[in-house]
Amino acid sequence: MPQRSALGLVAAALLTASCGAPTDTVLTAQDSLIAEIFVELHLLQARTTLGYEGEQVSKDSVFARYDLTQKDFDMRMDYYAEHPEVYSALYNLVMDHLGREIHEARGY
Repeated sequence: MPQRSALGLVAAALLTASCGAPTDTVLTAQDSLIAEIFVELHLLQARTTLGYEGEQVSKDSVFARYDLTQKDFDMRMDYYAEHPEVYSALYNLVMDHLGREIHEARGY
């Protein structure tokens, strides 16, 4: 049950933060990787906020799983700051992924 609450919290935050407008921006493999990392980081934050008592995962362990350093991540964020259309498309991908997880968690 806590996982469902965590997913719901993440989905609500993302839905209110994104315009959800369609985009024609093509994402690279690196963007797709960053989207996967964002999904994990959002779920981590939701579990932490809700006090979920499962496996303890840190941001650093998420980065390590993807062989990414904080510096690499920060450089990618700098790129997205200069290319908001790519960032928007990336977040649409993140929202799609989290939406699928919510449906799976609810048994749809």
